[in-house]
Amino acid sequence: MASSLTGFNQLCTIISSILMLIIALTWLYITKSPKECNLTSVSNRNFNYYYGLVNVDNPLSYYSAEQPDSINSKCRLFYDSMHLFPSGDRSLSKSMIVQALRGSGKTHMRQCIIARLPPKNQILIKIYGVDINNYLENFVQAIDFTSEPSYEKIRKYWTKEHFLQVILTEIVTRFVNEKYLEILKQRQNFITLQTRKEIAVLLSFYYTKDPGTLCKMINLLLHEITECSILDCSMPCENPKFNNGDQEMFIELTQRHNKIKVKRYTTAVDSSLKVLLAMYTKTKYSPLSTLDRSYRDQLASLINFLSTLHIATTVIVDSLDESIFFFNQVDTNLRTLQTFIDSITNDDILHLALGNWGEGNEMKNSFAFYIFIPKKPNVLMNISWNRQDKIPIIDLKWDELRLINYVDYIFDYLRSGRKLCIHTIKQLRHPRDFHIFFGALIQHMNIVCRQRDSPFIAIEEDLKIALAETKLRILEE
Repeated sequence: MASSLTGFNQLCTIISSILMLIIALTWLYITKSPKECNLTSVSNRNFNYYYGLVNVDNPLSYYSAEQPDSINSKCRLFYDSMHLFPSGDRSLSKSMIVQALRGSGKTHMRQCIIARLPPKNQILIKIYGVDINNYLENFVQAIDFTSEPSYEKIRKYWTKEHFLQVILTEIVTRFVNEKYLEILKQRQNFITLQTRKEIAVLLSFYYTKDPGTLCKMINLLLHEITECSILDCSMPCENPKFNNGDQEMFIELTQRHNKIKVKRYTTAVDSSLKVLLAMYTKTKYSPLSTLDRSYRDQLASLINFLSTLHIATTVIVDSLDESIFFFNQVDTNLRTLQTFIDSITNDDILHLALGNWGEGNEMKNSFAFYIFIPKKPNVLMNISWNRQDKIPIIDLKWDELRLINYVDYIFDYLRSGRKLCIHTIKQLRHPRDFHIFFGALIQHMNIVCRQRDSPFIAIEEDLKIALAETKLRILEE
């Protein structure tokens, strides 16, 4: 019993710091009218220093965790010390699946993962809400044989193959870049000509931008055949001359490309297919054998190729709650979201991130997958992945002690104090709730400081008002 009381007293001590810091930071926000809101008789007192806030970042002053100067971008990762998953950088160096309520800190974790990625030879694929909207919109429009609502089309016809199309398109579009030409020159002799032919097909088929850089890369990949030199490459990409029989191949390539439901058919796509046709005319190597393979096998070939070049690939899927297709009043059980989750958490795709696939198990793992899945109270989302010993599924939950630790982490400050803090914090769920509560309290105290005599300490009634406003804003999310 004595130890329990001691622990409770320590808890009260930690919690009480929040109230004192609220007073201090409230002062910082209301100093625009110092004559009305001076909390002490010593006008020149340094409150940052007095309340232990020196050199402590205040994340409440940032609107988004993605702002360049926010505490998140500095990656002072509190999750390690809170034991939400195994400690150390290693816990963020491998693939993982994270489930969490909105506002629980998914964006913070994501930004820390990005900050810890090697800066060089790294292809980073960020598939966020807006990107997902674009791909799903293309997919919905391509499914033109039915007049069903968009979410019904996704629920019925979206599969893992379509998500594989997304990844292939994203990786190719980023790799076909001038900065990778030098790496390709240095290591192309470590790759067989047959493999380079297959990669040239994939690059041309999935590329989405201007074909100028693509043409340079294809000529470099096939330099033995195209006789590419520093001054000239003999495989033309602009206005190539085709034989009559080539038209049939171009029609076949176009028809196959129409199966890529996530990508619009544009002028750039047409130009890339012409590069592929020019390669076929020059090398006599048919691209159809490569394109006959499953999307999963095509992706495996691409990852293996990039690994040989010592280029790592990281795919991050996040901000699903920002997609217009998943959260709406019609689909209250999130069945459309479940369909999408099924397509990205299946064994076929995630096994590529284990590093023990393909020819030669000694190949260093160069493909990582981070998936952030939003949770909704009373809705259970199913994740089909069954190798959690290799890629863990983390359920990011916050209890009152972790939330207290989070606040203490932010302010790095302790102060003796009151039970009132405990009662208030217990009603909050995670960091975003605290941020909303703190903002509501500051707004309220800016009014109070014009009605009371100093010092303007938040009393129980103030906390109740701020808490009621917090609950209202949470409902409006």
